[in-house]
Amino acid sequence: MNDSRKKMTPRFAKRAARLNALCKRLGLKPLDDERTQASFEFRERRRAEVRKANDLYSGYWSVTAVARDFGMRRADLFVWLQREDWLQRDEDGWRATSKAVEGGWVAQRGPVGCSWPQITRIGFQEIARHPDVRPDADSAT
Repeated sequence: MNDSRKKMTPRFAKRAARLNALCKRLGLKPLDDERTQASFEFRERRRAEVRKANDLYSGYWSVTAVARDFGMRRADLFVWLQREDWLQRDEDGWRATSKAVEGGWVAQRGPVGCSWPQITRIGFQEIARHPDVRPDADSAT
């Protein structure tokens, strides 16, 4: 087996063994190891695609993480985001403004009653363009 291949999980191997036993009882040709491994790798790739498609917020950062990346205090970034009209504070906490959501800079994550804002990659880059924020942070983290 090629070392670059993902190792089959014991659960999948057990299922493949049960399938091969069933094939043998029915007089069918059992799956060879290469075919079983290929099936496992396809399954894992498909599961990763589904996870990525279902995670609407992959690549978004919390305000705390963005502040850390820019080397500033979290409270200072909240003040800046409020001054730039990206966030507003209400009785339930911080909310993204329609300007920020429409610009693609911030997304409001979570159920309505307990949601929180997250900065998108575009938002991170937009923040980095402003001279009052440290622009030498890495947006790929």
